[in-house]
Amino acid sequence: SDDVLPQKLDTHLALVASVLGDWQRRGLAGICDQELLDWLLDLLMLDVSRLGTEGQVAFYQRLWKVLEGYFGKDGGRTVASPAAGPCLRAIQRAVFGANVRGGVVPTPYLVAFYVSRRGISAVAERALARIQRKGSSR
Repeated sequence: SDDVLPQKLDTHLALVASVLGDWQRRGLAGICDQELLDWLLDLLMLDVSRLGTEGQVAFYQRLWKVLEGYFGKDGGRTVASPAAGPCLRAIQRAVFGANVRGGVVPTPYLVAFYVSRRGISAVAERALARIQRKGSSR
């Protein structure tokens, strides 16, 4: 629910920071970085998109510091998958002060990313379930 969303995102961000820290300490940095970046974006972006614009920017600023700590100043853009690249560019623009209207990561980028990760049928099922929930709450 929206009541626990900020706490959930804080927990997920701490998890991401822990995984990336462990990866570095074990000497695994540079191995499967694209998959690691896709995993963490998959974990976070849908929930972050439920926040208001200011909340999204604030969360992504915190995430960007974690990404820079692991990937360097580009936050992982050089290793990003084709679907993650546009999402990361949108996040980077917001973090560094670009005007954001609506969500930080535009919906077409989110859809393309999740279709590439989970497949079209899983994305369609999730969208349909969300529409049904909204219809039943009226």
